This record gives sequence, C-alpha cells and structure tokens, in this order.
Amino acid sequence: MVYEQFLHAVRDSLETRLGDDYLVTLRQIPKNNGVVLDGVCIRRGAELAAPTIYLNPYYEEYEGGMAFDDIIEEIEKLYHDNEGLAAEKFRSFSHFHLAKDRIAYKLVNADKNRKLLEHVPHIPFCDLALVFYLFLDSDDTGQMTALIFKGHQKLWKVDTKELYDLARANTSRLFPAVLKNIEEVLREIAAASLGDQYEEDYIDMSDDGTEPAVPLYILTNHAGLNGACSILYDGVLKNFADQLEKDLYILPSSVHEVILVPVGETLSPAELHLMVSSINQSEVPVEDRLSDQIYLYTRSDNQIIPVSTFSESDEISNP
Repeated sequence: MVYEQFLHAVRDSLETRLGDDYLVTLRQIPKNNGVVLDGVCIRRGAELAAPTIYLNPYYEEYEGGMAFDDIIEEIEKLYHDNEGLAAEKFRSFSHFHLAKDRIAYKLVNADKNRKLLEHVPHIPFCDLALVFYLFLDSDDTGQMTALIFKGHQKLWKVDTKELYDLARANTSRLFPAVLKNIEEVLREIAAASLGDQYEEDYIDMSDDGTEPAVPLYILTNHAGLNGACSILYDGVLKNFADQLEKDLYILPSSVHEVILVPVGETLSPAELHLMVSSINQSEVPVEDRLSDQIYLYTRSDNQIIPVSTFSESDEISNP
C-alpha cells in the first residue's frame, strides 16, 4: 500500500469503527523549517477542538511489518485515551487570564520559516526569530503545545511586547536551564543505553584521563525540548562566562539545545562553522535544525552577536 493509499485507508477505517457520531478528516500540519506532516483529526459532535494524530510514523511502522489493523487499533486507543482533553485545553485560548501564565517562547530559523512568520507574532533575533506558544500539558510521551497566531493576539487584545514580557518570565520558570559538560552528557546516554553493562571508562574524552580534551558544554532545558532559547534566559550565559572568565561561542546544535565553547580553547570560528553546518546536514532532522550560523557571547557588553560580523582574520580575545 503506497503512502497516499495508507492515509485514506486509515481515515476510512476509523470512520467505520467510530461511527456516525465522529468526523474523521485528514490534515496537513506545517511544522518547523517548512516540514509538513500528515495527520488524522477526530472530532466528536460539536466539539470546538479535536486532536490531530500524526500518521507519518505509523506508515513507517506499516512498512516495517506492523499489521494495518493493529495500527488502527493503536490510533483509536490513543484518541480515546485523550478524548475531550483537546477541548478542555482549548479553553485556555479563549480566555487570556487562563493562558497568560503558560505563554512561552522558542527559537526558530527566520529564513526557513518565512511563510509561518507572516501569520504569527514574533521577534527577530540575529538570523532567528522568537515565536510564542502555549504550554498546555506534558506527560511521559511529550508535551502538548499550541503555537500562538496573530488571530489569538486579536482575540486576547495583546501586542507582541506583552507576549514577550510574559514569555520571558514564564519560559525560564516552566523550563529551567540545564548546563552540563559534554562528557557528562555522553556518560548519561551510555549508562541509559548499556544499563548494567556500563562502565565509567567507556567514555573518556581526555588525553591523559584527568582533564577533558574538548571543552564543550551542552545548554538546554530540563525537558530537553526547544531548549536552544535558554541562551536568552537572564544571567545564564553571563554567569557561566564569568565563571570561566571567557567569552563563549554558541553552536546551534538544534532547536532543542546549543553547544557552548569557551573562546580560545578550541577550533577557529571558521572550523566551528563548518562543523555545525556538516552536523546539521548529516545528523539533525530537518524539523529540528536551528541554524548553520555560530554566535559569540561577549562578557563585556552581555551581548550575543553572529560571528560572521567579524572578519575571519580578526582576533577575538578575552579581557
């Protein structure tokens, strides 16, 4: 069964199983960086809001050998487990006093999201843009969020500055920053993957076993989702840079995290830029890419600037 046939077969099967009380439709959902996903929307009666269940991963399961009927049963169960939740959470959009404490921001690439930015309130930042969303809920499977469009602004009668002021306070409160050195992160990944077979010396990024050979640090948030915006939290970069007594290169690993590199400790800006670009192309899913640009955080004026504003021959030093 080819992909388009699969989509329509899912819709038809769900219509049959759920009955006339439900409206089942296929939808295309725009995501980050122009990625479009296919989903099935299930609405009961006169509900104002209904969940959309993405079908792309289910088609991969189907191609991998999962029975079609098992896929339908799983989708139906997922819907019933969350039935009515979307309508309940939708009320947060209708009433600003319910929404304002859950308005957050995230960073996206401005050029790759040009069409989206025409329809959402946003604030330009270097080659990126801050966009706003409503954090509705979270569980073991992830987060329920809703992007804030200009229509919501009109409904709420708020301007972009007010959204920013709220998001600036809320985002760091809802999603506190987490900063770790890369060796610690790799050890955690290895321990989770290997379980009882894990040993401490499996990860050794040092030349002599005592000092890290590569001074890389991962900055994200406690959820590990949309954590790149942690670079904008009050005091996060400044406190870390002051601790090291160095300026910092910021490498956009993805929309979920960045890598911080002390200036003067590693590769040149040109080499770092090449590394980021290469990893984006080979390792990071299109939907999760943030930028090929690298940035410099300067302690002296507490600013983040694109490194491309410097000539490659310019020397960047620490006071």
